[in-house]
Amino acid sequence: MIKWPWLGVSALLWASESPGERAYVPPRAQDPMNQIVVQEILPTLDALFGLVAARSMDTTMDDVPVFRPRTESQRDRFLPGKVALGFSQVLVARRDDPAFERRYLEKYKSIVKMMLAPDGDPGNAMPNDTWGIYYYVAAIHKLKTAALLDRPSPAIDSLDLSVLREQNDWRSFVYYPGEKGVDPSLYYTLKGSLPTNYYGVAFGVAAFRELLQWDDRKEAHSDRLLEKMVYHYAKYGGARHWSDETAGQRRFDRYSVLLIAEIAQRFIAARREKEFLGYVHPDFPDLKLADVLRQSVEFILQLANVSGNGFNYGRSLGPYADTAALEVLSAAAYLSRDGSRPGLLSSEETQRAYAFATRVTAKLADFWIDRRWISSPSGEPVAAFNLWTKGRRPDAYRGKHRILGDNLSLLLQVIYTNDIWNAIGFKDQRPMQDESFRKGLKQLERYKLVTFSKAQPEQPASLQYDAATLVVRDGERVLSLPLVNGGPSLYRYNAYFPVPQSTSMLDGAPDQDWPQLLAQFTLDDGSILLPVSFFKDITGSADRPEEYRLTYRQDSLCRVSGETPIEDARIRVKTSYRFAPGEIVREDSYAVAESVGVRHLMMQFATYSGEPQLNARRQAVRFESGAIRSIEVAGLGMAVVDDVSRNESYNTPNGALRTRVTWTAGPLVLRPEHPITITWKLRYRRSS
Repeated sequence: MIKWPWLGVSALLWASESPGERAYVPPRAQDPMNQIVVQEILPTLDALFGLVAARSMDTTMDDVPVFRPRTESQRDRFLPGKVALGFSQVLVARRDDPAFERRYLEKYKSIVKMMLAPDGDPGNAMPNDTWGIYYYVAAIHKLKTAALLDRPSPAIDSLDLSVLREQNDWRSFVYYPGEKGVDPSLYYTLKGSLPTNYYGVAFGVAAFRELLQWDDRKEAHSDRLLEKMVYHYAKYGGARHWSDETAGQRRFDRYSVLLIAEIAQRFIAARREKEFLGYVHPDFPDLKLADVLRQSVEFILQLANVSGNGFNYGRSLGPYADTAALEVLSAAAYLSRDGSRPGLLSSEETQRAYAFATRVTAKLADFWIDRRWISSPSGEPVAAFNLWTKGRRPDAYRGKHRILGDNLSLLLQVIYTNDIWNAIGFKDQRPMQDESFRKGLKQLERYKLVTFSKAQPEQPASLQYDAATLVVRDGERVLSLPLVNGGPSLYRYNAYFPVPQSTSMLDGAPDQDWPQLLAQFTLDDGSILLPVSFFKDITGSADRPEEYRLTYRQDSLCRVSGETPIEDARIRVKTSYRFAPGEIVREDSYAVAESVGVRHLMMQFATYSGEPQLNARRQAVRFESGAIRSIEVAGLGMAVVDDVSRNESYNTPNGALRTRVTWTAGPLVLRPEHPITITWKLRYRRSS
C-alpha cells in the first residue's frame, strides 16, 4: 500500500478490499447476431415505419414533433434521407408479403411525397443536407438494386425521382468544377466549416450517383473527393495517418478510428472494395487505406470487453460509441473474407471480432432500446433507442429533436453491419463461448499507448505537440486516458479532458466544462486556465508487470476563452500518472517564471458511486456503493460532497452521475521559488 501521510489514521481503515463488481453482460451475448437483429432490431424499424405511415406530418415521439419542429433550429436536416433509407430497408425485407403493395409500397411512396411537399406544398420541401443526401442516394440505390423502382408501381414515382436526383448532390456542400465564381484551387473542397469526415460523406454521395448513372464515372468525381480526404489524413494524421477532424489541432477521437471504416463501407456499398484495398494516393504512396483500417481494428480490439461497450471519450458517444465497433470490425471482416488479407484481420481475430460485435449488438438491443417509451397510434408501446431520458444526455448535436433520425441511423448501422456478417458466412452462427472470449481478452496488452501524432518543431505552432491515448485493461474494465485536444468549441469540455474515462465508471458529461479531476485556476485578472490541449514529451513505461507510468509536460496551460484553446505561459505543469490494478494516481507539479496571483483554485470529481463518507481531515472520500471505492487528494483544501443526481449538467450519455466532490483553495500567489503539487489517488472496484 502507498502511504499518504496527510490522510490520517482514518484513511488506513479503508484499505480492506471488498469483492469486485460483476461486469454487465448483455442477456443475449451468446445468441447469433442475426437472430438478435431479426427479433429485436427489425421489429423496431417496422414499428417506426408504421408510426410514420399512420401519423404522417403529425408524427411525434415522446412529445417531440419530428416533422414539424417547434423552431427551425430544432429541425433535423438529415431526416428525409434517413427516413428514405431506413424505410427502404422495410420494403426490401417485406417484398414477399402477399399484401406488400398495400401494406408497404404505397405507404412508402406517400412518405416520400410528404417529405417533398409537406402539407401538399412542393415549395416547402423538407431540407436534406450532407449526411441526409448520402442516406437518400443510398436509399434510391437500394430500391433500384431490389428492382423496386422498375416495377409498374414503383416505390418512387418518376417525377419525384427527377426532383430527388437534382436535390441530392454532393455539389451542394462541396465546391465543384465549373461552379460560378469559384477559384479552381477550391474545387473538391468542403464549403463552410464542415469537419473533414464530410469528405467521406461527399465521396459516398458521388460514388452512388455514379452507380445510379446520375454522374459520369469517367469524370471521376468520387476519386477526386477521395484524394482530398486522404490528403488530410497524410497532412495532419501523424506518421500513421490517423484522421484529425481539425486542421492539425489534434482532435483524435471516435471519428479518428471510425472514419476509415465509413470510407471502407462506402467502397463496399459501391462494389469497389478492390479499389480500397489497392488505393494509393498520387502524392503519398506510403499511405495505404488498408493499413489505416488495420490500425483502427487494433484500437477497437484493444477496447473489446464482455459488456459490449465501445469508445469511451470525446463527443457523439452513447450508442454511437458502441456502433463504431460494429462498423470497423464488419468492414475489416468483409475485406479479408477470402483469407487473402490476414494482415487486415486474421481468421482467429475474425472469430473474436464477431463475438465482440455480437455483444455490442446485444447491448444495443438490451440497454439502449427502450421497449415501453413511445406510444403507437393504437396506444401500444413502440420500442426505440433512448438517448435522452433515464438520466442519459447526449451532445447538443444529438438533441432530442433528432429522435427519429437518430433511431433510424442506429437501426441502419446495426442492420447493414449484420448483413455483412451474414454475407461472409456468419448468418445465425453463435459466437465463441463466453469462457473462450474472456480467455482471449486476457491475452490483450494490459497497457497500450496509441500515438496519434508527435511534435514536429519545424511545423506550424499547431503541430508542435504530441497526441496519444493510453488504453488500460484492468480485470473486465477498460479505461482510456486521452491526451488530445478537443479543438474548436470542444477543448473545454470534460469528455476531452486528459483524465481517465471508462464507460459507466468514469464518464464525462457532454458539452460540460466542470473541472473533472483537473485543477482549474481562476487568476486575479479573471483568466481561467486548465491543464489541457498542449501536451509535449508523452512517455509511457511499465515499471512492473502490472503497473504503468505515464508522464508529459505542458509549457503553457490553456486559457479557456472563446471557441479555440489559447496558450497561456504564465503557468506550466509536469504531470505523471501511475496505473496499478484498481488504482490510479496523478501528480501535477505547477511552476511559474514570475509570480502569479490566483483568485480561486478548484477541482471536482463526479461519480455514479454513492453513500460517500469523508475522512477525518475532509480530504478523502470513500464510497460505500458503486464502482469507485475512494478518492484522496493532496495540495487542495477540504472536500465538500453533494448530491448531483438531479442536476442535468451531471448527466452523461450512460446515465446520471450521483455524487460530486469539490476541493478548493485560494486566494494564493504562485511564486517561482515555490512550485505547488496537486496529487490525487483514485481507487475502484475491479469487475470480473
